[in-house]
Amino acid sequence: MAESQHHQHQRQRSASAHNPSAEDFCHSETFSMTCRLSDEVIVVRSAEYGRMRVGRCVQDSAYVGCRVSVLRQLDRMCSGRPSCRVPLPHPALDAVDPCLVSSVKSYLQVAAECQKGELVVD
Repeated sequence: MAESQHHQHQRQRSASAHNPSAEDFCHSETFSMTCRLSDEVIVVRSAEYGRMRVGRCVQDSAYVGCRVSVLRQLDRMCSGRPSCRVPLPHPALDAVDPCLVSSVKSYLQVAAECQKGELVVD
């Protein structure tokens, strides 16, 4: 899939802008999404922050399972816009981080898609 045809995610993170499967974005990565058509805007379907499971972003089992919904925060930052960039760590997400140990790094899991819609202007 060509990056110019769909949204793009830093660190080889790619998925169809019209198939919102949840993707993980590790500490020091950036969630970045751009809709390909001028009449489309981002709709965030789900967003969680924490240490949901052992995987690409979490190699050890310490503090796995701590998580919080950050749908409201991601909606505010991304939904209704043609593009969005959320670098990790991010102050708005760290403020609600449920993993209260500073030595562990939380990650973002987000499902979003592009849909025809109205642009939100700040």
